Amino acid sequence: MNKKLLFSCIVLSLTACSKNHDLSYDGNQENTFEASVDFNHTWEMSVQNSLTIKSLPTDFETKVVMVLDANPFSTNSATVLAYEEGKVTSIKYEAPSYFTKLYVACVNDDKMRIRSFDVKKGEVDFSASTVAKTPSKANRRASEQLTFQKTFNANHFADQGWNDEFAMLSEPTETVSFTDFSEYYKMFKGFLPEGNNNNRKLEAYDAIWKCNAVVVSEENGEVSFVPVHKESSVSQCIGYYYVLPGQDFNIKTCKKYVFPSISKIDDSKDECTQKLYRLKYFDEQGNESYQFPKGTRIGFFAHVIQSSISKTEALDWYVEGAQNMALSNYMADKGYTGPLDGYKEFSHVVMFERNNDMLVGMEDWIKDFDYNDINIMLRGDIEKLPASGVEIPNHTHIYSYAFEDTQSGDYDLNDVVLQVKRVWGGPNQEVKLVALGAKDRIKAYYKNEQGEVISLFGGKELHEAVGVAQNTFVNTETLNVEDSKLPRQNIHFNYSTFLYSKADFYIVNETKNQEVHVPSALGLKGQNPNGVCIPFAWQWPKERVRIFTAYPSFKGFAENIEVNTDWYTMPVDGKVFK
Repeated sequence: MNKKLLFSCIVLSLTACSKNHDLSYDGNQENTFEASVDFNHTWEMSVQNSLTIKSLPTDFETKVVMVLDANPFSTNSATVLAYEEGKVTSIKYEAPSYFTKLYVACVNDDKMRIRSFDVKKGEVDFSASTVAKTPSKANRRASEQLTFQKTFNANHFADQGWNDEFAMLSEPTETVSFTDFSEYYKMFKGFLPEGNNNNRKLEAYDAIWKCNAVVVSEENGEVSFVPVHKESSVSQCIGYYYVLPGQDFNIKTCKKYVFPSISKIDDSKDECTQKLYRLKYFDEQGNESYQFPKGTRIGFFAHVIQSSISKTEALDWYVEGAQNMALSNYMADKGYTGPLDGYKEFSHVVMFERNNDMLVGMEDWIKDFDYNDINIMLRGDIEKLPASGVEIPNHTHIYSYAFEDTQSGDYDLNDVVLQVKRVWGGPNQEVKLVALGAKDRIKAYYKNEQGEVISLFGGKELHEAVGVAQNTFVNTETLNVEDSKLPRQNIHFNYSTFLYSKADFYIVNETKNQEVHVPSALGLKGQNPNGVCIPFAWQWPKERVRIFTAYPSFKGFAENIEVNTDWYTMPVDGKVFK
C-alpha cells in the first residue's frame, strides 16, 4: 500500500521561548492542544534500566528471576516487568519512569524470595539483611525485680481453674535499625485472604491456624521481636509464656510475662530505628537471662486493657480458640457479641513465615478478627514457622497506545486505543483493540525493528474487525462490546531489544489519508502527542472529553517533561471510561 508518511504534528506557530513551543491549528478550541510543549519532550513515559544482583538466595537454587512493580507478598496484583530464566546476575527491565522503588523475585517452584531495590542504585543483594544494624547476643544476665499479679482471667474464672499470674517487664532500651521497614506490615497484610478487612477466614491456612508456639532451635538460644504495626486504639501489650522441653503445659496456671504498652508505630518509613524487645528466661533458681534451653516452646498473646470491661484489669487473648472460651462467654453474657457464629473458638494470634521473615498478628477484640491490631516480627534462634504460601506472579504487563485519528484532533485520545500485553515465557505478545472513538475508516499497523510492516487484525478496517457499523463508537460512551468480542492477535518480538516506549504501533486514517504515530517511535522531540504510549492498562477519556479535562495533570507534563510524570494515574472520576 502506498501511504504518504505524515508526522504526528504540524506546528503552525512557534514562540521565542527557549523551553517550549505552542501548538495550535485553526483556532478551533477542539483542535487546539492547550499547552506549550517542552522542546525536549519525547513523550516516553517508561524507561529501560538494568538491575545488578550481587548475590542470589542461598537456601534454594534460583530458576527464575523477575522484576516486579509491587511486592507479591503484599498484593496479588504485582505486575511482572522482566523475566529471565536461570541464575542470572543482571536483568534489564522497562518500567514507568516515575517509579523509584521496585522489587526483584528469585523463584524456585513453590519458593520465592523478594527484595526491594532503589531504581537509581540499581543493585540488590539477597545475602544482605534489610536490618542495617543487629545487636550482638546478650551474653549477660538480666537483672529486674518482678512483681506478679493476677490476670483478669484468674480473677473472674477461678471456678474454671484459672490461677495464672503475669509480671510486667521494663521498657527495652536496645534498638535495631532497618533499611526496608515498611515492607514488613505490607507482607503481613498480603498474607490475609482476599475480601473485607474483617473476619478473615484463616482456616484456609490450616498449618498457621494450628500453630501456637515458636520453638527455640539452639542451646542458649535468644528470641526477640520488633513491633512493625499497631492498629489498636486501646492499651495493648504483648505478652509471652514458655514451656520447657518435657514440661506439662497448662495455659490457666503458667506464669506470663508482659512488656509495656506498644506506642504508635510509623510503618510508612523504610529507613528507621525501632525498639528491640528481648524475651527473658527464668531458671529454677529464679536467675534471669536472655538465653533459653533448646526446644523451649514460646507462645504469644495480646494483653489488653479494654475500659468497657475493666479500667484496671487486662484481658488476655491467646492463640488457640479454646483458650479464649471463658472470656468470650463472659463477653457474650455482657452483650459483646461477635459478627460470626462460632467466634468464641477464634484464635486471637496468628504466626507464620513469609519471605524468610517470621511474623505475628494479634487481635484485641471479638468484633473484626483482622489480626492487625498489633503486628510484630520475630528474630533470633527459632525454628521456622509455617509458611503462609504465595502465588508465584504470572501477571503480564500491559501497555496502552492511544491515538487521535487525525493530526489535528479533539484530544480525547480515544479514537483508537490498543492494549499490548507481553506474554512471559514465550516470544509473543498480544495486541488488542479496546476502544474505537472514530467514524473514519481506520486501520492499525506495527512496524518491527527490522522495518517490516505488520497489518493488525488481519488487515481489516477497525470497525469491520470489531463487527460494528462504520459510524459506531466502540467503548467510548458505553460498554457496547464485550472483551471476548474485541479483536486481538499475537505478534512476535525480540525480547532482548524490544522497548514499549519506542515500539512503532500506529494507525492510518484512510478517509483523510493520514498516518499517526507515537512521537517517540519516530525519534521526534517536542511534538504534539497525537499518539501516546502509556505503561499501564489505561483508562481513556470518554467520548468528547478532552485529555486535559480527564487528566488535569497532563498539561503540566506536556509543558515540562520532568513534571507530573505519573499524570496518567490520576483521572477525574466520571471523565474516563471504566
